[in-house]
Amino acid sequence: MKLEMRAWHKKEKWMDGVWLVDIEHGLLCFTAHNQSEMKDCVLMLWIGLVDKNGVKIYEGDIIEHEVYDRPYSLKRKLWKVRKIVEWDDGFNKQDRPSKFNMRPQFRGTAINYEDGCWGFDWSEFHDCEVIGNTYENPELLTLNKLIGGEK
Repeated sequence: MKLEMRAWHKKEKWMDGVWLVDIEHGLLCFTAHNQSEMKDCVLMLWIGLVDKNGVKIYEGDIIEHEVYDRPYSLKRKLWKVRKIVEWDDGFNKQDRPSKFNMRPQFRGTAINYEDGCWGFDWSEFHDCEVIGNTYENPELLTLNKLIGGEK
């Protein structure tokens, strides 16, 4: 897997690809902008996967995924669940009571899901769609919505 990053400049409010990280001097070099100090930026790692449209998925992206609230029921409802892609180190998450053999991974954690916080793992990222990110599109951090009636 190729290591790719992008960064959000907190003061100037722009996002750009990172092609060089200079840890010794605390600098980032960007694709379209010159350079900036690391303290002024938020780094986001490409998780190594793409969504159903071929768009690369990064940390901090907001993805949308269609799910049924009760998959085996005749009265199921189809929801578009929005999730934030974040790093899960395998420790101290409230959505999983058991930590036996949990491995660090990227997860999609639901935004304001009615039944609490839940996520999905690598195998389900292929069926999602990147609709924005937490920095450029904070308006997307809203309640999940019903997109179909009862089925």
